[in-house]
Amino acid sequence: MSKPATRQQRRLGATITGSGERVIVFGNGHGTSQATWRHVTESLKDRARIVRFDNVDSPLAPPGAYVAEAYGSLFAYVDDLVELLDEMDLRDVLFVGHSISGIIGLLAAIAAPERIGRLALICSSPRYLDDVDFRAGFSRDAIEALLAGAQNDFVTWARQFAVDAIGPDATAAQAEEYSSLLAAIRPDIALRTLQMVFYADFRAPLPRVTQPVWVLHSLVDVAVPITAGEYLAQQLPNATLVLLKAHGHLPHLTAPDEVAQILHHVLDSWT
Repeated sequence: MSKPATRQQRRLGATITGSGERVIVFGNGHGTSQATWRHVTESLKDRARIVRFDNVDSPLAPPGAYVAEAYGSLFAYVDDLVELLDEMDLRDVLFVGHSISGIIGLLAAIAAPERIGRLALICSSPRYLDDVDFRAGFSRDAIEALLAGAQNDFVTWARQFAVDAIGPDATAAQAEEYSSLLAAIRPDIALRTLQMVFYADFRAPLPRVTQPVWVLHSLVDVAVPITAGEYLAQQLPNATLVLLKAHGHLPHLTAPDEVAQILHHVLDSWT
């Protein structure tokens, strides 16, 4: 008999599929959902138990899950992840995080090292604002213009950003899937999340992540340049950089076979 869902499972809409000795937990980037992983997880379902969930800022989250005062920092999302793993008593999992969820995973790995044994980051960056010694991809003027566009007409901004970010490899259906979900986020929640993400800087904690990390990065990504992936691989003590042939910020949607192949390799190397 299956166990009843925990509080965090219900709150985050967590689902469990697949079978196997290992457990893989997937974390979503902003504007995507657990369904975005479906093509990758289909390839892995016979090798591992698969846990997917939706962050509280997702339009698919239960009503009332997002409380503005509580989610002004990325650490609130880290707490959600750690609490989910604690309640489900999951240990030594492989955490696969897309975009900002990759950073959430790294911070959770520091906070609860017994819960996360390995990580794979997909198009993640510890910072989005250019610095003297770090090319993050956005100048301050560019970020301010981006946020102003999102505040002025969020739906129009979201649909255009999605088309640019998903890249030329995407089919029309894939582009519509991403743009529709991104545009469905409540505008005030989306703006607060964007402000939090684009002005954050999580470079300092990186050397404290001791777990093996695979840094997967698209060949071209307008949202997160390759320099961000290279920086992560340099600063994380036990990291491997994998440059994907795919273009765009969502290779797990547009090139799932390539992403799944890398995750199979991670599982193969886990003794």
